[in-house]
Amino acid sequence: MNVLFGALTACPGVIVWGIDLKRGMELLPWASCPDRVATTPQEAEALLADAVVILDGRADHLAQQGERVWEPSLASPALIILVDEYAELVDDAPAAVRHADSIVRRGRAVAVRLVAATQRPS
Repeated sequence: MNVLFGALTACPGVIVWGIDLKRGMELLPWASCPDRVATTPQEAEALLADAVVILDGRADHLAQQGERVWEPSLASPALIILVDEYAELVDDAPAAVRHADSIVRRGRAVAVRLVAATQRPS
């Protein structure tokens, strides 16, 4: 996660959001880098819901333009959501998982991606 945060925050056409349900302790070294960080289950659910709104808006825009792929730029950057310990999200914020699943299934074409780290991949 540290390598990803370092690499992504250096990319000009990328916005990074983070979820760290260990009250932010894992993402603390990167506190000044992400545009948004969720450290509670409620914040995580809101963050992921907002990401789905962005995803849906981009999908609508692409459909209206007759296009299939979002081209990230400074004006319309890719959104990358990094989740430290996905199992905690599943256990502590089950309502957020629906949004996470939607992003994973539909986010590629519209440049909204979710990267999850977990010690329990089941």
